[in-house]
Amino acid sequence: MKKIVWLKDVYPGDKLAQDIYSNSGTLLIARGTTINQAIISRLARESITTVQVTTDDPNRPEAAPADGHGTALAIPTPSMTLGGNPVIKKNIDSARHIAEEVTRGRPIPVDIAQGIVREISEQIIENKNIYIDLMGLRSKDNYTYEHSIGVCVIATTFFRSSALTREELNEVSMAALLHDIGKARIADEILKKPGPLNDREFEIIKQHPVLGYRIIKEDLKHHDIAHAALQHHEREDGSGYPLGLVSGGIHRYAKIINIADTFDAIVSERVYQEKRTPIKAFEEISRSIGKFDSSIYSSFINQFSQFYVGSPVTLNTGHKGSIVRIDAEYPGQPLIKVGESIIDLKKIQGVFITEMMIRKGNIEWSTS
Repeated sequence: MKKIVWLKDVYPGDKLAQDIYSNSGTLLIARGTTINQAIISRLARESITTVQVTTDDPNRPEAAPADGHGTALAIPTPSMTLGGNPVIKKNIDSARHIAEEVTRGRPIPVDIAQGIVREISEQIIENKNIYIDLMGLRSKDNYTYEHSIGVCVIATTFFRSSALTREELNEVSMAALLHDIGKARIADEILKKPGPLNDREFEIIKQHPVLGYRIIKEDLKHHDIAHAALQHHEREDGSGYPLGLVSGGIHRYAKIINIADTFDAIVSERVYQEKRTPIKAFEEISRSIGKFDSSIYSSFINQFSQFYVGSPVTLNTGHKGSIVRIDAEYPGQPLIKVGESIIDLKKIQGVFITEMMIRKGNIEWSTS
């Protein structure tokens, strides 16, 4: 019989029951191959978390369903495409696996986390706006895992153009990926509560940076990554948590994760919040400029706003147009082309964007 099992439950001597492909569609390991330790390590490096094996044991545990409908995590094949990018879905599944392992009290599966970081970095070199691919996948049921990948993509994209060394870039990416890992130790009834948290619940949530710090220090033994997780809710003006640090005391990795975390949360659909447009996210961050590092904020807006130039929009007047330019000082009021006219929203009171279409290739989706 064939069963899909977690990679951690695969043993040397097992036989693959399905071909395994790379992200580019190249055959990595053929069906029928007898698995050895080298193959297990290679699959971990590829961030593959489940495999289909042939087994005679009817009681052998199968991988937990990923979608709640009895379908286990899939092995990447050439037919699996997600906005033309099969990497994102696989990495969301891998992020889920990391969180599930930590929830069970097990160590962070470092090989899988490193595989995610490596693949995201490689994808950004080939396709600088892979964040757009992720936006087309948003689901409130998968928010925690999509958010981890989203923040990792934003932070990695941002810092690739900086003077960081390769080692430092990997550290930033890992810190962004694991910034919320402390939530794996918080009860689902709080994390997934479909409404506002009460004071007691919010105080519990506010412990997740400390929990994440402890987990990373224990499992990764890495000072900078642990401190980035600890400080990702600190703010420049001292209004953040858990330590109430001000600008000079906040780790530089945490400063971009602060912004990436906020932006990704705003554009995501959550159990208690509808997703909002990237323009709205830029605007909300700009209104809190004193809470974020001003130089990082400006660079972030200038860099990421370019992904949305040309996006079709609908105004509250009913007019339809497209974004021509986004000003870092007034990111919520971009220049809009409507027909042959250019409308500067910052000069017209009471006119604003109500809907925005995100396009990539032949894929498009709406945010409002």
